[in-house]
Amino acid sequence: MNTPENIKDILKLKPIGTDSWSRPVYEDQNGHLWKDITLGSNKPKLCSALNDAFDGEPDIPIRRPFTILSKKDRLMKTNVFNIKCWTDTDVIVTIILAMVTEIVMFFHQKMGENT
Repeated sequence: MNTPENIKDILKLKPIGTDSWSRPVYEDQNGHLWKDITLGSNKPKLCSALNDAFDGEPDIPIRRPFTILSKKDRLMKTNVFNIKCWTDTDVIVTIILAMVTEIVMFFHQKMGENT
């Protein structure tokens, strides 16, 4: 029987927080919660959350292929109005340009006072 819970599709896990034991908690596309019992290592070991409770105990190890969505993946999916998603580099460049503009304006103002 092929139901959403037993087919071999890849689970897409969205980080939703950290439980009271410092375990990262993820939600899949079916609304089920998963916990990383390695506390966020580079090689997560995921278990279902008992009763799909955020602070529930880790229960059964995951037996399906999964991918953890990055912040960029989540931003792109929630970007329904097709607004540009800013990367860290975009933000840094924008801040630097704003600072340079302020510095240039400050010196232009000071130079005008000296003439």
